[in-house]
This record gives sequence, structure tokens and C-alpha cells, in this order.
Amino acid sequence: MNQHFAEIGAGGVVLRVIVIGADVENGDEYCSSMFGGLWVKTDPAGAFRGKFAARGDVYDAQSDTFIPVALPDVEPA
Repeated sequence: MNQHFAEIGAGGVVLRVIVIGADVENGDEYCSSMFGGLWVKTDPAGAFRGKFAARGDVYDAQSDTFIPVALPDVEPA
């Protein structure tokens, strides 16, 4: 099964989520070496870290969870 990693930017904001092969060991270090930055594993089923990371979410390192950001209500066109 593939692995999913979230890139964490300033303020803990999730910049993107990528998929890497299941055979990659130390995926966070692999992602950092390939793309730079800080990477945190996330799970599509939300089995850990509160939820599956999405762009714009915030990663709270203290609680080790992804926090969804509330989007503003948008009026239909």
C-alpha cells in the first residue's frame, strides 16, 4: 500500500500531499531529501493525526494532529 506525506510550511500550514511507494523506508526523510522541507505522514483513512491532511490544513506538532481550516461560506452564483 502506498504512503502519503504532507509538506508542512510556515505556521504549520499543509502545502501539499504526495504519494510515495510502500517500499520506501523513512518516508519523511526521503521526501525531505527529494523535495526539501518538512514532511509528515498522513493516512487517507484518518487512522492517525486526527484526519487525512489536505492543502490548507494546519499541522499542530504539539498535539501531532492535522487541524482543518474552516472555509468561508460562499454564496452560489
